[in-house]
Parts: sequence; structure tokens; C-alpha cells
Amino acid sequence: MKEVPIIDISQNVSELVNQACTKWGFFLANGHGISENLINNMFKSSYDFFNLSEDEKRKYDRTEVGRGYYSIRTKALARTSGDFDAPCDEKESFTCGNEKVMGDSYYFTPEAEGHFSENIWPTSYMKKIWSEYKESCQEVCARIMNLMNCPLRADKPISTLIAHNYPEQKTKPEGIRAGAHTDFGTLTLLLTENKPGGLQVMGLDNKWHDVQPLPYTFIVNLGDLMNRWNDKWRSTLHRVVNPPINLKSRRISVVYFHSPNYDTDVNGITAGNHLLEKFNMNKKYES
Repeated sequence: MKEVPIIDISQNVSELVNQACTKWGFFLANGHGISENLINNMFKSSYDFFNLSEDEKRKYDRTEVGRGYYSIRTKALARTSGDFDAPCDEKESFTCGNEKVMGDSYYFTPEAEGHFSENIWPTSYMKKIWSEYKESCQEVCARIMNLMNCPLRADKPISTLIAHNYPEQKTKPEGIRAGAHTDFGTLTLLLTENKPGGLQVMGLDNKWHDVQPLPYTFIVNLGDLMNRWNDKWRSTLHRVVNPPINLKSRRISVVYFHSPNYDTDVNGITAGNHLLEKFNMNKKYES
């Protein structure tokens, strides 16, 4: 198999996107229009947070509602794909998402429960940068969805923005940086550093293939909901492998997980119910 393709999404490239979604479920996207300055600030704010002490970071733990700080080894993504004995992932994370809009009943139905929790912010700078970046990613996803001719509604999405910190490994851990899994929603936009211990995707040849990150270029992949909408496209198994021991391999990844409105029906299941099933599967088997 050839490498995951690079596609300029500022052009009319629907057929190239279709080919990538069919063969890989992944592609690299440039021409997205998000400024290098905003991307640099996203990584800076993420480093600023993860450089805090563990005690300080834990002040921003609201994981009971899916927001804020997740300490290292608190999740095991492979369990969401059925490997319930998988060890926990060698990463820590910070999560934000869309919040309720006062006066709009859509955000206060029983079906909305669990999707629009209040965010928690260590600094006003972090809130500003992350909020601006999240909105920019939503616009990029809308452009990609148009290229896909996909009508799934996403004007009030249940999307999340997450930064992962993969620490340098001084001893061999039990697990890997992120166990093999598929993503849950429609689209994922990933920006990551080119450091040892990176992303691998499962090819149609049933072999793992490295995906080389490029500066200011999104690694885009499809999630389970997109595969439900078009079963010719792949929601591809992927993982983040460990680096060699005692190598300067700390890596930060910034990930936008796009999902449509919670009440959007995707071939027999709503987007909201699908995501909650996946989240609860992970929580149920956490140790």
C-alpha cells in the first residue's frame, strides 16, 4: 500500500477524499485556512498546562462530566474496541467541548444530558485560544463534510477538543501510548509533533502503517458514525506506539473530535446515544 495521501481541501477534491476514505479512512489535509499563529498558540497553551505539577493539574479534573484534566493511565482506548483486558494508555489529557446555551431548550432535553457540560479553564488565555481553535476546527470539518456530500446535521455539535501529552518514557511501560481503537464520531482533526513514538493505522493489508506528521497539516480520519452513514468508507483501527526508552520523545497532540447534533439519526442510532455508549464502555472497564 502507498502512504496515506495529502489533499489540499481548499480545492474541489471530492473524488480524492472519497478514494482516501475508501482505502485508508485517513488523509492529510492542507489548505485548511487555520493560521500558523493560532496553531502555535494551541501548542503553547497545552505545554503551559501539562508543565504544571501533578497536584496543580488535578485541580482541573472534571472527568465525571467529561471535561478538564485526565491524569496518565486513566483511560484505555483499546477497551472501546472490545479488548477489555487492555492496559491503560500512557498519556494524560485535557478536554473541552461545547456548553449549554441559556434560553435554548435544545440544550436542556433529557437527550442532551452529558453532552454540554461546563468547561473548566486554568487561565483566561487558555480559554481564549482553545475556544478560537475549536470554532476554526468546526469550520474545517464543515468544509470536509461538504466535500463528502454528507448531510449529517452539525449546527449544534457534540464535538470535543482534546490535547494529549505523551511523556518521555524512562522505563518500559505495561501499555502503549494509545491502544488500538477506532474513533467514535464523524471526523477527527489531529495535529501532532514529529517525535518518536507516533501514530500507526491498520491498512487493508492488515499491517500497521506509520503516518508521518507534517507541519501545520491535519491528519484527518473518519469515525464510526461516518462509517455507519457510508459503509464503503473506513473507520480505521489506529494506535499510538511507544518510543525507544530514554529518548527525547515527549509528544503533544491536539485533536478535534467532530460529531453532529446529538439527535442526528445515523442509520438507526442517534449520534448522542452512540457516543455515550462508547464513553460508558471505556468507563465501565477502567481500573
